[in-house]
Amino acid sequence: MHMSWHSYYPAGQTLSGLAGSPAYVAPEVLSGNYSEKVDIWSAGVLLHALLVGGLPFQGDSLEAVFEAIKNVKLDFHTGIWDSISKPARDLVARMLTRDVSARITADEVLSKCLIPNELRPWTYGCIFFSGSHGCLN
Repeated sequence: MHMSWHSYYPAGQTLSGLAGSPAYVAPEVLSGNYSEKVDIWSAGVLLHALLVGGLPFQGDSLEAVFEAIKNVKLDFHTGIWDSISKPARDLVARMLTRDVSARITADEVLSKCLIPNELRPWTYGCIFFSGSHGCLN
């Protein structure tokens, strides 16, 4: 992953070149032009893995992984996702949207506080519990 590269580039600047771990690469990296929002995608892949124990885009070759990144439609409403809170599912879905203009921003991710305030010793966090204690609308 190449999280935090955005700190070296002004927001909104178009970047180019391939970098990062294949399973975490955003689809726009594969086309060669991308922005700091690729970090949101990579964080979404990591969050997906933490929540359900597996990467969202897999394949038995590098080309297959890249094809999955470009084409596989994720389903957040069946299987193991039934045990994950709706706010957490929605956040991962917004982080892994292929439409860069619709992809959630870093500030929006950080505003999705899904831990009850009494359980958060820090100012923000993204740990997910089912139930009504989260503050995500």
